[in-house]
Amino acid sequence: MRIKTTVARRKVAAQFIMSSPELALLPGLFRNISVSDLDPQKYQIALRVEHRHGDKLVRVTGGYLLCGFDLAILQALELVAVGNAGHVDSDATDDVATELRSKLAASEPTVDLSYATCSVSHLLQLVGMPVNNTYVTQVGASLDRLFGVTLSVAADASKPHINESFHLLSYTNTGEGRTNALHVALNPLLTAALTGSANQDTRMSAAELKALGTDHAARILHQRLCAIINDKGTRKFHASTLYGYLYPADRAAHDLAILRQRTELGDYQAERRQQAALGDAVEVLGTLGWAIDIEKGAAEDLVVITRPAACWTYEALAAKKAELKAARAAALAA
Repeated sequence: MRIKTTVARRKVAAQFIMSSPELALLPGLFRNISVSDLDPQKYQIALRVEHRHGDKLVRVTGGYLLCGFDLAILQALELVAVGNAGHVDSDATDDVATELRSKLAASEPTVDLSYATCSVSHLLQLVGMPVNNTYVTQVGASLDRLFGVTLSVAADASKPHINESFHLLSYTNTGEGRTNALHVALNPLLTAALTGSANQDTRMSAAELKALGTDHAARILHQRLCAIINDKGTRKFHASTLYGYLYPADRAAHDLAILRQRTELGDYQAERRQQAALGDAVEVLGTLGWAIDIEKGAAEDLVVITRPAACWTYEALAAKKAELKAARAAALAA
């Protein structure tokens, strides 16, 4: 099947992305582990996550766990797709688009997909990370992990056997190195949010995503909080709740702890490091303009978090959604 594509000659810098709340709220999808924790020579722990979001049941499987670096790459791809109005740009041919759809297991022509085309260096720059050989190599490994993730979404959680399954993304390269052309198709769940066709979305500022840089713990926490707290909103969290966003207490965490005992000095020191990472991540949010206050509790401290006012209005957001829908309609009619 040949797929018509719309050529976007001019890329627009996205001010924000509208990501999928089903994924942003999915516990354990991204966790604060290092890239070395994903080394198959040391650890190989499968990703198994299930979460009910409203009436939907979302199940995720993958060969490897996902870290904060993987989240950064996915967010960068979302930024590219939004800035490109969701269409394939002039470097991506119909054959490339067809290949991406096939890899994503999206053979149905009625399934909408967002596409992103850019260089690896551009991806890194969008999320404030250094452009060097180490990070360029990590991008390749991250794309493999993200492609290895399968999302199964049942619209009715009471009927989990009736579902749609797709890879999180598919990609192909047309070159080598940091300036090669990278072509990516994003999952329909992400596409629905990015294009404004979903009932809900999680909005994140492009400037904040870039400012997070290499602080992967802060990035994971930031996305989760963006899905929970509205613009200018305030929420109170137990410190243990925030800790669980970075280090979910699931089977994968248990398996990681057992494997780490072979090389580390014990769970106590690991927990101390993790608690320090959470404290640093919260402080990073403060540098982005989020207000952080601590309330002493009888058994556990409460962290009071206020999200800053967004630089966009709801009217502007509605106009952007209408613009994206009109662009997609024009592409289908072409």
